[in-house]
Amino acid sequence: MNGEKAGRYVITTLEAAGYSAYLVGGAVRDYCRGVTNRDIDVATSANVEDIQTLFTKTIDVGIKHGTLVIPIMGIPVEVSTFKGQTIEEDLSKRDFTINAMAIGKDGHLIDPFGGQQDVSKSVLRTIHNSDTPFIEDPLRLLRALRFALTFNLIIDHTTQIHINHHAKLIHNTAVERIANEIEKMTKPVMLRRDWKRLFSQPLIAELPFVFSDEQISNILKNYKEATLFNSPLAWWVYVLYQPSHDKMREALNFYKRSKELSKNVLMIQQSVNDYFEHGWQDWDVYRLGEERLHIAMSLLNDLTKGNFDATFWQRKFLMLPIKKKEDMYINGKIILSHYADLSGRELGRVLDQLERDVVAGVLKNHEKALLDRVEEVLNK
Repeated sequence: MNGEKAGRYVITTLEAAGYSAYLVGGAVRDYCRGVTNRDIDVATSANVEDIQTLFTKTIDVGIKHGTLVIPIMGIPVEVSTFKGQTIEEDLSKRDFTINAMAIGKDGHLIDPFGGQQDVSKSVLRTIHNSDTPFIEDPLRLLRALRFALTFNLIIDHTTQIHINHHAKLIHNTAVERIANEIEKMTKPVMLRRDWKRLFSQPLIAELPFVFSDEQISNILKNYKEATLFNSPLAWWVYVLYQPSHDKMREALNFYKRSKELSKNVLMIQQSVNDYFEHGWQDWDVYRLGEERLHIAMSLLNDLTKGNFDATFWQRKFLMLPIKKKEDMYINGKIILSHYADLSGRELGRVLDQLERDVVAGVLKNHEKALLDRVEEVLNK
């Protein structure tokens, strides 16, 4: 079972019960682009109660808006009742032409607004070139930039005018939705033209903290080579980069990012500041770990305009006796088997000292040497 078969099963079941049902949304758009989309969306004339009757298990993800998820052998299929009376009326209420197409069980493409042609021409435009989608939901302003960026589309001239005109409406959108949309802009390879396209958008200037550091923005705008953003962490580090630690923390809090993401972003930013203030020691490289180190080195390379020796620090990391705490031959459980009365605080102090000594190369990562060192630390 794959997504396509799961979607077809849902459509067949609905049609057998006398309802109309169509594959819609990103799956149809990406079918026209020649790529596979794992998100399967179905629009149907059946109402929520009808859908719940037909399928043994449904998940409420937006029942007020007529949307349920039906798991088919572990594959989620999102099913929504028509917005309107027909599939054509439903499609007319969507945002962009490329997202306003549908496919029925027979494989026939329903494309009342020229979405397929826009896909082939790599053009993004609203249905009827109207600004209504942006007024109805200002998050679509940001979605337009995301689609243009990630699918390499050119925004239609009239649609671009609407985006510029309504840019300030983005402030009426919940910050969590904005943050999610920013994160979806993550693109593994950002070309120079991508940065220029992004920074030319007045909408970006409306987003607090986003690319607000002039130095990093100028560097990115003038990039000659592609930049690799393989993770949301790398993306957020660049998007919210500020030399001020407090300011960056404020930015992360503003966008309500998770504690884990915020911790990692702030650690990378602080490590960059530390490098500029007094350089790095082995412990700094170790604490960062492989992924954060890679991002910090990329940022330092950009901020120093290529005058950062990433190879040297990468080699430093590879030569460390251990790469993470779990690489030590003993752990808290083993220490407690020898010193059962240790408090949690004492145990943490001992483990921290062992870790620092091993990373510094003054203590071998052998069980006996480590336990001897435990004794020394406790007797201090």
